[in-house]
Amino acid sequence: MTAAPTPALTPHGDRLFRFVVIADTHINQTDDKASSFFALNRLANGRAADAFHAAQRYAPAFVLHLGDIVHPIPSHPEFGQAAANYRALAAGFDCPVYLTPGNHDIGDKPWPLAPVAQIAPDFMAAYDREFGKQWLTWSYDGCDFFIINTSLINSGLPEEVEQQAWFEDALRRSTGRKFLAVHYPPFVHSADEPSHYDNLDEPGRGWLLGLMRTHAIEAVFCGHVHNLWYDQYGETEMYLLPSTAFVRQDYAEMQRVCPPGEEGGRQDIDKLGFFVVDVYASGHIAHYVRLQGDERRGERRQVALADTLSGMPPHPKRPLLPNLGIDPAYPWADEILVPPSGALDAFDSKFVRNDYPLFAMLGLGLSRMRIPLSDLDHPARVTRLAKLARIGMRAQLVTARPLDARQIERVATLGPAVAAIEFVATEAGIAAAAPALAAMQQQLPGCALVLSKLRGPQDAAVDGLNYGHLVFHGWVPAEQPRIAALMTQHDWKASTEVLFRARFTESPLAMAAGIDAFSRECGVRAGLLVRLATDNPAQPQDDALALCSLVLETAIAAHRYPELRFTIEGLVDFDRGYFLRLALVDRSFNPRLPALALPHLCARLTATGTQITGHTTTIAADGTRTIRLDTALGALHIVIACGAALAAARARATDALAQGARCWTLSDGEPVAATHATRTPTDRETEAILIDARRP
Repeated sequence: MTAAPTPALTPHGDRLFRFVVIADTHINQTDDKASSFFALNRLANGRAADAFHAAQRYAPAFVLHLGDIVHPIPSHPEFGQAAANYRALAAGFDCPVYLTPGNHDIGDKPWPLAPVAQIAPDFMAAYDREFGKQWLTWSYDGCDFFIINTSLINSGLPEEVEQQAWFEDALRRSTGRKFLAVHYPPFVHSADEPSHYDNLDEPGRGWLLGLMRTHAIEAVFCGHVHNLWYDQYGETEMYLLPSTAFVRQDYAEMQRVCPPGEEGGRQDIDKLGFFVVDVYASGHIAHYVRLQGDERRGERRQVALADTLSGMPPHPKRPLLPNLGIDPAYPWADEILVPPSGALDAFDSKFVRNDYPLFAMLGLGLSRMRIPLSDLDHPARVTRLAKLARIGMRAQLVTARPLDARQIERVATLGPAVAAIEFVATEAGIAAAAPALAAMQQQLPGCALVLSKLRGPQDAAVDGLNYGHLVFHGWVPAEQPRIAALMTQHDWKASTEVLFRARFTESPLAMAAGIDAFSRECGVRAGLLVRLATDNPAQPQDDALALCSLVLETAIAAHRYPELRFTIEGLVDFDRGYFLRLALVDRSFNPRLPALALPHLCARLTATGTQITGHTTTIAADGTRTIRLDTALGALHIVIACGAALAAARARATDALAQGARCWTLSDGEPVAATHATRTPTDRETEAILIDARRP
């Protein structure tokens, strides 16, 4: 077991500048024609136009394009026309755009099973003519940026030696922080993985990784795979980016359901997007930005206005609500074997890691995840947890038994990666384990101890639960006197806290007020686990309005009561097994309304320093839910509605706007306008609207 890597990768100081990273636009020769087997590839030009327009809203210092600029390869008779179409689209940027050669632009890497022609002198000449240099460097505000042609690596061509010498010399000369753009990633699972279609082969891979380590390159941005991953190699953060055009459907194996959209996952369009990178005096934050909008309704795919303002949505590197965490209730570092596709890697399987749950948590700014202690029995997860700790992620490890010496040693080795140990037992079990838990606290001084009561039929009179072959845990407010007595009977350290449970039908805001008062009066630290499932395993939770209200209330409670620790139980939908429920993202890891609204709400609450003095939640006859927050500056009304009620809510928001209120739709951060009121929503469409009625 190795210690967690150091130093941390969290940024410090002021933000210096911002740039955008775009990958795999696959521009076609015409807007309605594509040199592809897939009919919907013809939409790539329009999707690139939307992405470019959206990226421009971030006012980047420059744009990095990671290759596969166009779809037709250089030998295609309309390659030049596709390149001209790209230039016309990119002309809308009012900043420099730096291009990386992709395999569609310059030929595939040397690969015996390459489905198209490999890099060759005439392909390189065509690239030079249409796009410019194949490798280049520039500097911006103390940072040095590099682009290299990864199709050239291992080719044996004279230009490979030329590029290699240039890059090694440029790195030696560099005196600033270093960022690298490539098309092919060095690897997608581990540095020693076998060669396949989506990585760099040896010896070129080792050469590049050696330079990354020797010169402490801060970040490497990679394209080609059309899916998301995050990793670290030494001091280097590595990012694989989505495409703006389509998703590589061979990686749909990462989903445990049939992917949404047409063409076997290729049209899982909610995953399309780009990155916005904020560079600070020390360190950086790379944000994954999804394009929003329904192509079927003729809507332009856009980005949220709130994202483009001076502050970005939260991120674990700089969380807005550090006391708000998540129980993924789903594999958070799942390693998937992708079978032969019959197209690209036609004869071999390859291992990948499903990082979509991770990116869901990153996008929500949640820096603590509640996971089983048994995850530490898997070396790959331990290594992963240590890496995530460097970007601010922490684990709350759940166990029903006191830790043994081996487990304590593992947790101690992980250091700051573990924020808390949650011990679940009956009241008698907690009391009996007190000496062992006290000894554990002595050995893990930086780790909080969370006590959660394992409930049973004897508690039915207090909690009103129906017990059968079910496991429930967490204290309820009626047990506060028993908790106080338990805490006084044993010499619990100040780092010990008790965990309450909030049922799906209970208000986290209302519960948190009482728990906070109890915590202050008795000197007992406390937390609240908010369930997204019902208490009946045969009753699915499919109420989108109630779900959104519950999640937003939890965030508001975390803002109002910063001394309490809040955890949302459920990141990904459950559509099988017990306790079926909706969650923050669906089974394809695409965001539901709570996941869209939560970052904007957190940004609104924290950016203005809103001090909440009171709150109420009401439910109208049509199901509309309204959360009212009273502040010194006025009232905030969060209206959550769907169907016809949503149109009425938008109309009321428009009226409030006319009277001087500030109104946003929390799902996209856009100000409410007349178009919001006139647009007819679908029956299933749900939205949250924030009406900020401030006093002058």
